[in-house]
Amino acid sequence: MSVETRTDFPDPIEFFDSYIARSKPVIFKGVAKSFPQYNNLRNDTYLGETYGKWNITYEPNTKELRNKKIKRMSFKKFTQTYSKNKFYMVADIISPNPLENEVSVPKPLLCDDLAGRMETCIMWFSAGGTRSLLHSDSQDNFNCLYDGMKELYIAHPKHEKKYYYRDGSFSIVDMDKVDYQKYPNLLRVPWYYAKMEPGDCLFIPFHWVHHIKSHGPRNFAVNLFWDHLISMPGREKCRAEIKSLGNTGPLTNYKIQDKYERARSQWVSEVFGREKDNMTKDRMCHAIIHSTSQYDISQEQCEKFFNFADQDKDGFVSFDEMYRVDTKYIKPLLHILVGNEEDGEVFTTYEEVDAKAEEAADVEYKKEEL
Repeated sequence: MSVETRTDFPDPIEFFDSYIARSKPVIFKGVAKSFPQYNNLRNDTYLGETYGKWNITYEPNTKELRNKKIKRMSFKKFTQTYSKNKFYMVADIISPNPLENEVSVPKPLLCDDLAGRMETCIMWFSAGGTRSLLHSDSQDNFNCLYDGMKELYIAHPKHEKKYYYRDGSFSIVDMDKVDYQKYPNLLRVPWYYAKMEPGDCLFIPFHWVHHIKSHGPRNFAVNLFWDHLISMPGREKCRAEIKSLGNTGPLTNYKIQDKYERARSQWVSEVFGREKDNMTKDRMCHAIIHSTSQYDISQEQCEKFFNFADQDKDGFVSFDEMYRVDTKYIKPLLHILVGNEEDGEVFTTYEEVDAKAEEAADVEYKKEEL
């Protein structure tokens, strides 16, 4: 099946209602070509000269691995050598990394409930030939391609029992040589296919599984990840701002979301994602207490939380109210998720290269070649 294709950007409310709330992928053809820094991110000489002091991490292979081997060099050197050596770079572009000045946030995300809940921004840079593991993400994400071509195979999370997940989000299947006798359920999945070319942006919904093949001779993409919401608590504020929106906004206008806000979004999606809006006390507490034993919350604690969350005192708690209630009232629940997050993957931090260390690394690299 093919992913829906558009050539225009919707406003944030249309985007939320048509794609996020409906868990529907969509590809926007050619839209990134109008981004202010589009050509800068296609120019290795410019990137190397402007941001060359960045001490980057890279992978000396093109296939994504969970036990990957990481090496370091200056960004300038990477731009001069990645093509010949088939190096692969994946890095967070967040403050204080100066490269964030080159990243545009597209119109559909220019709202506090979307880019305002950003988890990270990631750059993917290689000579092509890279392949991802079959995996899903616990955020919504928007991938814009500046150079090269990408092929994506994606599928709905309702089929997750057929993906052979190893740790909840990464499949054990080697997508380069699938053994369908060993993994027959993959043949029963209705897969979507998307082909991205320079200037295209693709929305991959929360928890959709995907496998990506990237093609060169140069492949450069930027992903924006943000917390998944099941309602828009700031809808009216966002609506009031729509008329003044441009086609893009600077990434520097947004900060990484607070860890408790991230945990709240995850918690609401996990516990109430299949519930109907406007919950009674009994229904809300049943969902919390029976969703998973890890939360370990009593009926009395749940009822107390309901009274705080029911801000308009109408006897119901809406999804919007769940997002608005002060996190101090649900921190005992969120501590578990915050702890799990801190045990997970860590952002790549920005630091500048040590010239002597890079010279020593060059010597070591030449020894390995011999």
